[in-house]
Amino acid sequence: MGDSRLMLFRGQEVIPSATMRHIAEIPSQEQGKSTEDLAHVLAELARSLSLDDKYYSPFARAAALAEESHTEGGRDDDITVVAGKINSV
Repeated sequence: MGDSRLMLFRGQEVIPSATMRHIAEIPSQEQGKSTEDLAHVLAELARSLSLDDKYYSPFARAAALAEESHTEGGRDDDITVVAGKINSV
């Protein structure tokens, strides 16, 4: 059996809520879990950050730059994540 690679497909709401650093850390923290479990972990991370009014999210930074009033926390919205594993032989 050769190498395997993890691929994450995420909806647009994951990025405004979670930074790429958060996303990149998940596979190593959750090593050995199924791709379904990884997708759930990533979706839950984005959800929890979107509801955290103390988290200065990428969404909040963009809102601040645009001088909008919503400049704290993330944005409560639907979140979709699909994870797959590609194995080489």
